Amino acid sequence: MSVRDTLTKALYLSVGAIALGVEAIGEAADTLIGKGEDAVNRGKEMVRDLRAKYTFPDDEEPAVTIVTDEDDFSEL
Repeated sequence: MSVRDTLTKALYLSVGAIALGVEAIGEAADTLIGKGEDAVNRGKEMVRDLRAKYTFPDDEEPAVTIVTDEDDFSEL
């Protein structure tokens, strides 16, 4: 095997390793995005359940008023 062949294989090995890393990072990012979306949806469901469970009669004021825009995450 010549030096040229060895260097060519080393180059291909490097490019292949980079491609494999990029692919793995993409898959990991997709997984993390999915888990993040699931967590946000579970949180929204928990808030809805708590609001339904702890409603106040019309003549009684709550101690704390929670005002949210469920789709506004600009302050995170």
